[in-house]
Amino acid sequence: MPGIAIAFLAGGMALLFGFDELPSAGWAVVGLPICLMAARERRWRVPAAFVLGLAWAGFVAAGLLDARLPAGLEGRDIVVEGRVAGLPSRRGRGTRFVLVVERIVEAPRPWSMPGRIRLGWYGRHAEPRAGERWRLVVRLKRPRGLANPGGFDYERWLFARHIVATGYVRTSLANHRLGKAPGLVSRWQSWRQGLRERLESLTAGRANAGILIALAMGERQSITQDQWRVLRETGTSHLVAISGLHIGLVALWAYWIVRALWACSFRLTAWQPAPVAGAVAGLGAAFVYAAVAGFSLPTRRAVIMLAVAVAVVIGRRRTRASHALALALGVVLLLDPLAVLSAGFALSFTVVTLIVLALRHRFDDGRSWLAGLRLHGLLALGSTPLLLAFFGQTSIVAPLANVIAIPWVGLAIVPPTLLALIVLPGSQALAEALLTL
Repeated sequence: MPGIAIAFLAGGMALLFGFDELPSAGWAVVGLPICLMAARERRWRVPAAFVLGLAWAGFVAAGLLDARLPAGLEGRDIVVEGRVAGLPSRRGRGTRFVLVVERIVEAPRPWSMPGRIRLGWYGRHAEPRAGERWRLVVRLKRPRGLANPGGFDYERWLFARHIVATGYVRTSLANHRLGKAPGLVSRWQSWRQGLRERLESLTAGRANAGILIALAMGERQSITQDQWRVLRETGTSHLVAISGLHIGLVALWAYWIVRALWACSFRLTAWQPAPVAGAVAGLGAAFVYAAVAGFSLPTRRAVIMLAVAVAVVIGRRRTRASHALALALGVVLLLDPLAVLSAGFALSFTVVTLIVLALRHRFDDGRSWLAGLRLHGLLALGSTPLLLAFFGQTSIVAPLANVIAIPWVGLAIVPPTLLALIVLPGSQALAEALLTL
């Protein structure tokens, strides 16, 4: 399984990084049936997975390119209707948000395949909220960025997030809210918006409010530039992005608590063993926390791996950690093959792969602290090339800083922060006390 998942990944990367333009779709029509037939033979499965990864990435990329704003609509006023996706971010006098265009109300020429557009809305205006539908007069341009060697590739960043146009909202009386969008996803996004606003009110005026909100729900827009500078220079910025570390802690706490309580009941243990109940509870808690965090890439990967682990526990079967990681990799790429364009994808799976490889060598001489230091050093060395490739910098004090910061954040800061989320619906005063702590 790991070989097939890596081949599938390599196929997608070969297309997205190795081609200046997408190849014709004709080869996929002929090649895909051949690959599916070849996959029936064990020796051909890895090459077939490579071609399938190439074809799947090409299919998704071609659809995104077809949906881009037509050149004739650049710089022209367009009236659109759509749904606010994700939480809007406030920057100075402006608001940034993503609108999923559902309908073109008025345009100088047709746009048959609109999608996600990134908008800025400046000046005095009504505040858009996640999960709402709006009619807006916008002026757009096709995604583009500066081609500076070693600089930030803004166009690739937009492409990886399926953004088909960028622009701003024009001042117009036609701009108005249409109401809340229907559907479970819109209600979930609206709930996250309300949660962020409550956390902002509870932490208002506190220096580390942005970091607490980031740890609670994965929204990092309130972290100041000075705080980001400190996090980057100490190599600890990963701690304020909800990742497998935070998801794993939540799952582990739920597992321990439910397993202990379940074991106290004879009837419950006669129905299902306590470890099974604890594993299911851990997966449920991880899923809820990932939903609070907006199902970012690291949280999706962590939840998928936990689901595999729970399936193993329920089925009373043994599996390798490398197989669980390969399955998570395959599922993430099936859901979004363009994820390989983001730095988070490479860092997330590389670090977990290094952990899996390192834990194959166990230390039974009582020197667990030495094993931890070795693992920590391996992660620092393994992630350095990626940090240099994606960000052009790394931190020489990061290994020492993380030795202190990881257990401090994981054991002293994250637990009361998450407990504050749990008690917030019942007691705002208790939630505020926990966040103050």
